Amino acid sequence: MKTLILTGCAGFIGFNFLNHFIDVGGIGRYERIISFDKMGYATVYNREDYEQICMEQPKFIGICANIVSLNKYCVEKYINSDTVIDILDFASESHGDNSINSPSEIFTENSLIPVVLLKILEDAKIDTYWHVSTDEVYGDLPLDASQEQWFDITSQYKPSNPYSASKVAQDAYLTSLKHTFDMNVKIIRMANQFGPYQHIEKMIPASIIRALNGEPIKVYGNGSNLRQWTYVGYTVKLIDDLIHYGTNDFITHLADPKNLFDNNFIANKIVESLKRYDVDATIEYRPGHDRSYALKVSQVVESIYTESFDESIERTIDFYVKGYTDGLYKK
Repeated sequence: MKTLILTGCAGFIGFNFLNHFIDVGGIGRYERIISFDKMGYATVYNREDYEQICMEQPKFIGICANIVSLNKYCVEKYINSDTVIDILDFASESHGDNSINSPSEIFTENSLIPVVLLKILEDAKIDTYWHVSTDEVYGDLPLDASQEQWFDITSQYKPSNPYSASKVAQDAYLTSLKHTFDMNVKIIRMANQFGPYQHIEKMIPASIIRALNGEPIKVYGNGSNLRQWTYVGYTVKLIDDLIHYGTNDFITHLADPKNLFDNNFIANKIVESLKRYDVDATIEYRPGHDRSYALKVSQVVESIYTESFDESIERTIDFYVKGYTDGLYKK
């Protein structure tokens, strides 16, 4: 049996994946799971649940450390020349505004993650490196872009901020290893995700918490900023299917194409849904830039995202209202 290396599994998408993986018995497919996470600010609300998993799952080994500051001696008792590994790499500082405030730090850290990770694991035999990337590597689209203009897997890199540039650096480094050393690299590029366990700095949870605090929901620009709002629960199932069954594709796009909505739509949906809790939320507009991101996906991927946006957003709102009521989020 192989060893699975996970990175960034106390963060939003990683933690949703981990919960799904445990629920479907995925841990049983591996000899052991080694998880690297630096437990930064974006994991603060998930930390207790993540640490509980570390204690309860005998095959699960959690290593709390920043990958870029580690060396291979941290895994030498688990990894040797006979160890076959899969890598599922979620780790990245993913907040665009933070990358603008600290461009060199964010770019350096993110771009070094696959470099240092592979150095740490150089004594093992790598079966597949699954790298989780983003639609932002392609830059943005005109707000009036047709579906034919959406990004496909051959679209050019056009990063528009230091975060997206750092993801390009990760993608490019791993692509070079595929071509130079025939490493079995698979890149998963995802559209905008939402759902449980996302840090409350992001739009949907931030809007919910603001409304519960009696503050207005903030919308930047004129609210025409478009995203494929994709529910994370379906995305992590697709990721699990990919690593379980494999794929011949080098790059896979994961997005819900039917959910291309602007921020006005999202904000108003939150306002309407919160009425179930007798919350009368308001919307406030702030200066900002409006742009669009959209990925073309395969028919198989499209068929997985069956739930309506209304159902997904209400489930998400219920999660954050419960967390707020339980005192998890600051009132």
